[in-house]
Amino acid sequence: MVSSTRYIALLLCLPERIHSFSPFLPRSISNAGLTSPVGSSTFHSTPTSGGDFFDEVEDQDELESTSNSEDYSSGKSIDELIREAGEWPSDIPTFNNVFMVGRVGNDPEPKYLDSGKVVLNLSLAVKRKYHRLERIAKEIKSGEEETDWYRLEIWGQTAEYAAKYVTKGARIGLSGSLRIDQWEDRTSGNMRARPKIVVQELDILETRAEAELRRSRRSLPFNYKTDIEDDDEDEDVAFGPKSAGTGGFFD
Repeated sequence: MVSSTRYIALLLCLPERIHSFSPFLPRSISNAGLTSPVGSSTFHSTPTSGGDFFDEVEDQDELESTSNSEDYSSGKSIDELIREAGEWPSDIPTFNNVFMVGRVGNDPEPKYLDSGKVVLNLSLAVKRKYHRLERIAKEIKSGEEETDWYRLEIWGQTAEYAAKYVTKGARIGLSGSLRIDQWEDRTSGNMRARPKIVVQELDILETRAEAELRRSRRSLPFNYKTDIEDDDEDEDVAFGPKSAGTGGFFD
């Protein structure tokens, strides 16, 4: 067996190989501050002692690149950049999945099209999650989190299920994909864009008691901050049957 001293000496004699297999070196070697001369980039690593990631990252850790990167503000369109980059490698899969848990902001009003299809548009309020250090730095208290609103587009049996069982204020979990609606503004002639979530699976994540209590308070305006204070404390028991054709959100 080669001793660690001879192993380091061997690596120093072959600096051009360090960059290619340095991720597989022992921690004592890979964190020794070695710099690879290969290529146009250098990586400087500072040893860490474990613990929280945000506590260990320091300003001196850097990832430098001397390559001439393209400035995306140079006026080139996305299509031009794609043509320059070439075809997307067939062995690298694309991925567009969205998973969310939040509160519904409006009562469902399904639309039945002449083709026989049904579509439902809902809004979803999602409370932001913060790292504990960010909470301390920004003095964010529980219940004071910012809320993001998302547009949901639901079709078919999933839309019928949501129209029957989902009401304003209901807590739901969903999975779907991000889409961008684009159209030309009739007034200005400019192209407009608006994101939406096309829902594939949806489940109601509240107990029957929660749903009944919420219905009894329907005369009061829906307040997202006050109505979700117990979200992290309740046991999530699905209310109502599963949507036919959507599957369970947590299956």
